[in-house]
Amino acid sequence: MVSNAVTRRQEFEADRASVRAAGVPAATSAMREIPVVAAAWNFYFGRYVSYGWELGYAPDDVFGGFARLYAARSAELDEMREGQPDRATSRWDTHPSTAERIAAMRAASPGEHPADDRPAGDLLPGLAEASLALQREVVDVGSREVLSWPDFTAAAMTTMLQNRADRVFRAVAGDPGRRPRPARRARRAGGLRAGGRDAGDRGRRRGARGRDTVEAVLKQVGERAAVGQA
Repeated sequence: MVSNAVTRRQEFEADRASVRAAGVPAATSAMREIPVVAAAWNFYFGRYVSYGWELGYAPDDVFGGFARLYAARSAELDEMREGQPDRATSRWDTHPSTAERIAAMRAASPGEHPADDRPAGDLLPGLAEASLALQREVVDVGSREVLSWPDFTAAAMTTMLQNRADRVFRAVAGDPGRRPRPARRARRAGGLRAGGRDAGDRGRRRGARGRDTVEAVLKQVGERAAVGQA
């Protein structure tokens, strides 16, 4: 608990240093952006990267894809920025709440700082090359096949679609590769005699579910391809 209190005090000191270096508006804006970036990254990785990652593929420009999504979803991110910063805190926390840190920044001496509305990326020449170099250093792709975004999307969606189609076909066919237990065989025999007419209806329902699955996957293909091509 003592260590956490020391860490929180150090965070406040770091925030005051950021105010001295950049001014109150820039420092508080950057602080408010942290949860927005975190939420956007979780959405991006979960929606556009993890499905292929789990199938053995990796995009060759992870951070570039995130930058494109960040720009494309600007309206939604603006809504998040307008929300109130987190105020929840506990003595066990290693960091003060975002609201506490912003309040402390606003109470600090503002100093003289000329306004600069340029994107932060403008301060780093060769940002695209730097993001690729960063990926090579911090992203462990393991044995995954690294592909360009179009190829990553195509390979991952093809594999996913094949896996889903296999499950649909097994369901429609009653999974002939699985050997039924004796009791199950007996129930099936009785079912065939008593309810054979229902088999066609079940097959049609399964086929409809299969078509719905294919249509949903094809829709996802278009959405995810846009991240790599924007």
